[in-house]
Amino acid sequence: MALLSDGGIIRRFVLVEGFLEPGHLPLNSRQIAGQKLFVEIRNGSTHQLPIEHIRQLSLITSNLIVDPHTIDHRIIMDCLLLGADEGCIDSNATLKEIQLLHATTEKSILKIEIAEWPLGDKETDSHHQNLLRLAALTGRKAIVITSTNGVLARWWDDLPENIANDFDWHFAPSEGKVLKLKHDFLITGWLV
Repeated sequence: MALLSDGGIIRRFVLVEGFLEPGHLPLNSRQIAGQKLFVEIRNGSTHQLPIEHIRQLSLITSNLIVDPHTIDHRIIMDCLLLGADEGCIDSNATLKEIQLLHATTEKSILKIEIAEWPLGDKETDSHHQNLLRLAALTGRKAIVITSTNGVLARWWDDLPENIANDFDWHFAPSEGKVLKLKHDFLITGWLV
């Protein structure tokens, strides 16, 4: 694997009732102090941001990426105003929402979730065309999250080179570890 310029490893957590999981870590834990963190906020349809938790994490970490699981650019902007260094918008947001976020800030990251791969030929082509459209609208940063082991490697192997070169890729594989992939020199970071 190619050496990543900034260490390339970002610790990945889910914020649950004031603790980071896995590990049930309090937000002031020495284990996360000064670390690069990717924090998912899963709060269902309420989209109530845990304001104080985001503020607290932004003060203790060296780099905080927040994924509020949203398609609304305003929620991501709120995360940034609360101190997050970057915020994720779901790739299934409307093109208008993605454009609005990108026009407002360079601190946006496109989040692409892949549940299974391979898909049928039509779905694969549609997925690739959508990535090309998104590349034209957004910045270069993208995070790919998978929920099944092996999916990331199969998806990456099938990704056309022109699309692979359009983004700075961060991978959050279901396996929870850095994987050996073809063309790993194109990978900017791992969320594990």
